[in-house]
Amino acid sequence: MSNKRAIRADTLNHQAFVKIDDEEKDKILNPHCYYKESRHTIITLIDENRHHASRIGFDLNGFQDNLQNISNRFYQLQNNYDLMKNYPNFIASHGKALTDWVWEEYIYPQMKSSSMVSNFKDSLQLSKDFEETRYDSNNGHNSWDIQRKLQEPLNEKYNDITDAIYKEWATIRDKAKGSIGLGGLVKNCLRFSQPEIHFNRFYGEETDETYIEKIRDYFSIDFEAKELTAEKQTEYITYVADYEPVLFIRMAQWMQFFADNPSIETVAHTTTSAYKSHDAFYRCSMNEVANANNNKHFYMPLEMGIEAPTIKDAIDNFSYTVTEWSVISEEARRASVIYNAEYADKEVKTHDSLVKTLNAFLKEKYENTGTKDCVLNLIAIQQHFGGGTTNVSFINETLQYHDFNRETDVTFYMNHIGTLGDGIIDLSKIGISDNDRNELSRMFHKKEEDVLQSHTWTMQRLIQQMTDAQNTFTESKKQRRERLMEMIQQ
Repeated sequence: MSNKRAIRADTLNHQAFVKIDDEEKDKILNPHCYYKESRHTIITLIDENRHHASRIGFDLNGFQDNLQNISNRFYQLQNNYDLMKNYPNFIASHGKALTDWVWEEYIYPQMKSSSMVSNFKDSLQLSKDFEETRYDSNNGHNSWDIQRKLQEPLNEKYNDITDAIYKEWATIRDKAKGSIGLGGLVKNCLRFSQPEIHFNRFYGEETDETYIEKIRDYFSIDFEAKELTAEKQTEYITYVADYEPVLFIRMAQWMQFFADNPSIETVAHTTTSAYKSHDAFYRCSMNEVANANNNKHFYMPLEMGIEAPTIKDAIDNFSYTVTEWSVISEEARRASVIYNAEYADKEVKTHDSLVKTLNAFLKEKYENTGTKDCVLNLIAIQQHFGGGTTNVSFINETLQYHDFNRETDVTFYMNHIGTLGDGIIDLSKIGISDNDRNELSRMFHKKEEDVLQSHTWTMQRLIQQMTDAQNTFTESKKQRRERLMEMIQQ
């Protein structure tokens, strides 16, 4: 066995992965490279509306969406682009796109017109019947012997449903193989895994479409794109260009990379002990790779039976995505402007609701001679010149006012009165008399005198500290000079 090592990275031609020159396209694929005004509009909007993004909704292509979902999809483009610079991630995305193409173009149309959905419904019901055999009428667990006895007729029914599903799948599979041009491959190139009876669960709206989506989870493929006919490969590449433009760019880049480095025969993805991983490229088969242990996963360079798409064509194809996101950005901006205007208007209404409720509450307390002084103390606390909350008998009470943005009544705790800003308490609405207004003025001036006295004492201490520091410095300077003179006169 040979013991060949990876090709040095600095000897490979990485020109295929250079930065995209078109700034508008690069803002989508590498958004974190741009700052402030140069950022994409979607990122600016999500930063400006971060706390309300999920509530800024708008109509997009006939469906209701919101800014949060839109921004997630936007970042997913960049995330996929970054991930696919790692070859295993690219191969996984390529395989998923190939599977999606086969399903959407050749399997799904047959599913809609076949008995697969009805058979799958029967399979789901059978799973529920199996589950019910585990419990008695009191929701206790049946013994294993009782379960087996109850499940005997279900086992035969399970075999019948399984046979029906596989026969129907065989018809769909063989027709699809011929349509795709895979007639010469083994029958397992298109796979359907029978759902395990004890774990076959379905959640959500029970419609034919949702059932077909569930069936999709059990479908997979086992062939490579190069095994398709040239016509079908072209059809698949067109599908990728239309529905997976980011994958299309990476496909063009990887195929160009392998064309620029024809000596590469094997790709290995290596994981190190430091929880890091990287791609390595070899001029040999995997059997000749040095240290080919469990920390390496091997892949073959991507091959197609047709001419590879060029990077320029792939980047030009991305122009449609740029235009699409430009339209989405404008819709999102328009929706955010409308939402923020409505939000600000409702904030004013919410503020007015709190003001009205609080002042009505304080008016009631003020008219009660037993809590009159407490109201004055509470006002002083809210204006930050009062004493402690122990002087307010109703400090632990709560109020209910309406929040127009949340569209519900919310609670205000009186012990949070100090957190409110100006313009909340209205002395006229409470009915504060002139004498009590003078009392509030007296309390304010008393507090100011205390603050001034405290400030004066603080300044005196600081002046004394500065004087002591200056005297210490002067004495130290004098002593150093005297020591120097004594040394010179010796």
